[in-house]
Amino acid sequence: MTDLAVIIQCRISSTRLPGKALKDLGGKTVFEWVMHSMKMVPAQKYIV
Repeated sequence: MTDLAVIIQCRISSTRLPGKALKDLGGKTVFEWVMHSMKMVPAQKYIV
């Protein structure tokens, strides 16, 4: 079995919506929602 890694890119310095990853969306930040979804994928490594 090959090791599976899930990688997400998180940028804070967006020109269209600065700090988007840290904006509140329903009580969690966008980054927290993405991390929660990422953990649903069975992988050996999770990389931000």
